[in-house]
Amino acid sequence: MVFNSITQMRRMPIFSVLFLVIFLICGIFGSSLAPLDPTDGDLSRSLIPPFQDRNYPLGTDHLGRDILSRIICGARISMIVCIMVIFFAGSIGTVLALLSGYIGGKVDIIIMRIVDTMLSIPYMMIAIALAAILRPSLFNIIILLSILGWTGYARVIRGEVLRIKDSDFVKLAKIDGCSKTRILIHHIFPNIVNTLVILATLQVGAVIIIESSLSFLGLGVPPPAPSWGGMLADSRSYISNWWLSTFPGLTIMATVLSCNLLGEWLRLQMDPQFRQK
Repeated sequence: MVFNSITQMRRMPIFSVLFLVIFLICGIFGSSLAPLDPTDGDLSRSLIPPFQDRNYPLGTDHLGRDILSRIICGARISMIVCIMVIFFAGSIGTVLALLSGYIGGKVDIIIMRIVDTMLSIPYMMIAIALAAILRPSLFNIIILLSILGWTGYARVIRGEVLRIKDSDFVKLAKIDGCSKTRILIHHIFPNIVNTLVILATLQVGAVIIIESSLSFLGLGVPPPAPSWGGMLADSRSYISNWWLSTFPGLTIMATVLSCNLLGEWLRLQMDPQFRQK
C-alpha cells in the first residue's frame, strides 16, 4: 500500500498539466480562438441556455454575449495578472529575503517585522480595502497584489537562506575572498530556485482567486473586459439561469486545483527525502 501511494505521488498530474496548457493557449491566443466577440451583445439572444444553439454551446448572458467566448478571453486577464504578480512579488520577496537572511541584524529585524505585520492582517481584507481606494483597473490590480504577495516569498525563502548560509560551500567562498554580492548571487540564490518555483506555482491559484473575488465585488478589472470574477458578478441577478455562474465557477475551480496539484507534485519531486524512497 505504501509503495503504491508513493508511486502515485511520483506520477505527474497529466490532466492538471493539460488543463494549464489549455489555459496558457487561451490566455495567449484567446481573441483568435474565441468563436465570437466576447463584448458583442444582442438583447434578442439573451439568456440562451447551453447546448441548445450550436452558435452558443455554453449559452449567452443577460446581454446576449457568448459565455464560451467570454471564458476563453477571460483567461487572458487571469494569465496577465498571474504572470506579472508572480514576477514582481517574487522578485521583491526574494531580494528582501536574501538581504534579511544573509545580512541579519537590524535589516533582518525590520524586514521580518514588516512581514509579520502584513501577514497578521487577512490578505483579502487588505486587498479589498486598497482596491476600494484605487480606481479599478488591470494595472492597479497587478500593483496591489504584488505589494501584498511578496511577504509569502520573503518568509519562506529567508528560512532557506538561513539554512544555506551556514553550509560548508558558503564558508569556503568567504575564505576564498568572495564578496557578499557574489555569494548571494552565485552560491545562495541557485540553491533557492527550487523553492521559488514551488512558491510561484502555488501562488497562481491564490492570485486567480483574489483577482476573481475583487472582480466579483466590482473592484477588479472593469467591464466590458471579460473576466471570470466579473462573469460571476453578472450572474448574481440571474440565479435561475444556472449556466451564468456554473461555467465560470468551474473554470476557476479547475484552474486553481490544477495549479495546486502541479505545485504539490513539484514540491515532492524536489524533496531529496522523497526521491530516496
